[in-house]
Amino acid sequence: TEVQAHRFLAIAADVAEFDQVNSAVASALEKFGRIDVLFNNAAVYPKAGFLEETPEEFARAISINVCGIANCCKAVLPAMIRNDFGRVLNLGSFADIAPIPRSAAYSASKGAVHGLTKSIAADLRDVSSNVEVHEWIPGHLNTRMSDFTGIDPAVSAEWALRILPMMQS
Repeated sequence: TEVQAHRFLAIAADVAEFDQVNSAVASALEKFGRIDVLFNNAAVYPKAGFLEETPEEFARAISINVCGIANCCKAVLPAMIRNDFGRVLNLGSFADIAPIPRSAAYSASKGAVHGLTKSIAADLRDVSSNVEVHEWIPGHLNTRMSDFTGIDPAVSAEWALRILPMMQS
């Protein structure tokens, strides 16, 4: 599906940096007036053994994969709560349940995403019944992260579009 220019805004931002995320969200709110859906998909997969990674490389993966989701949620959720509507999908993984070699940072981060998502959803229960946060695990996707094996990401994106209207806490 083509995206119409008046309904699209491209902004480059480092999700690990809250100020950049907050600025991007402010720009989107200025242009559109509201944000109904947040799809947290940014992640890195260093593919390095735990003892091979530098502490800085490990921390950077955690910062992008976990803090990036937290930053996006912190920036977007207040507007969703004001509008009394919003859907957040945090991309999860089974990597924390069945880690493979050379995946310590990625696996640890995806376990944290699971806990973070549940915690944010629990916090929102007392705030708004129309703002929901969910973890979505679409499965093994055919991307650079998987060495181009697995499900076509376009198929996965279609699934996301179909499940969004059905999401309920």
